[in-house]
Amino acid sequence: VRPVAPTPAPPADVPGRVESRPQSRPADASSLVVAAEAAIMDARRGDDAETLRRAVSSRAWDDRFPADVRVRWLDESRRLARRVVFSATPMTNATSVTVKEGDHYVGICQRLKKEQRLSVTPAFLELVNGVKPAALRPKMTLKVPTEPLSLVVDKDEFRLYVLLGDCHVLDYEVGIGRDEKTAEGAYTIQWKTKNPTWTDPKSGKLLAYGQPGHVIGNRWMGFANAEGGRTGFGIHGTAEPASVGKAQSDGCIRLRTPDVEALFDLVPTGAKVVVRR
Repeated sequence: VRPVAPTPAPPADVPGRVESRPQSRPADASSLVVAAEAAIMDARRGDDAETLRRAVSSRAWDDRFPADVRVRWLDESRRLARRVVFSATPMTNATSVTVKEGDHYVGICQRLKKEQRLSVTPAFLELVNGVKPAALRPKMTLKVPTEPLSLVVDKDEFRLYVLLGDCHVLDYEVGIGRDEKTAEGAYTIQWKTKNPTWTDPKSGKLLAYGQPGHVIGNRWMGFANAEGGRTGFGIHGTAEPASVGKAQSDGCIRLRTPDVEALFDLVPTGAKVVVRR
């Protein structure tokens, strides 16, 4: 599915489970789990929420570990992300910015990009700090995580993981392409479009958002390949929410409307995406 060239509420924590993967695990998977559980237990004894978050969340999306173990870690990772990342709790790899007179989130993000080369979105800052735009006040201090956001799409699990650095912070159920049409590989989000126009691949007809037959929803995040070229694939919404969790698309990654709207606002252009089995 390919839209035409683009015109230039904080995400909810989405519960879910990791589906069993059909392929066999490496022979040393059990020893990996034992070592990981030991590291997590050490972090718990240290009574440091940020250290524990990193110990759990860096493993929750790692497919070297068995699915049943990762289910437990993923549930804990969601709780720790709410406790540490999306709160005023101090965390490593974070800086701060002071709100100036007349500031708004867009302007703050532009300043962070220019002065500190940090690419964050207004929705991300709002979610981290729990401060609505209308509540911003001069001299207020905002927490700004400095690690990049990236995405991992796991086709076997029908799940999209949002990572901050190498740690899971959010996840969403997705739909993928039928007959292996969703290609694995590394991409970047090249552009983002609201209410995209879409070309029906079967009829070749160009459909504006809202027209009958327009199926990709109200958000589009297009992928570029390693060379920076457009792939024709990306992440979008869907007019068929029942297809999420299934392999029914022409290759793109589908999310339900509230999820794709949240992800669209959260992730900046240029974010890296890995699609895996």
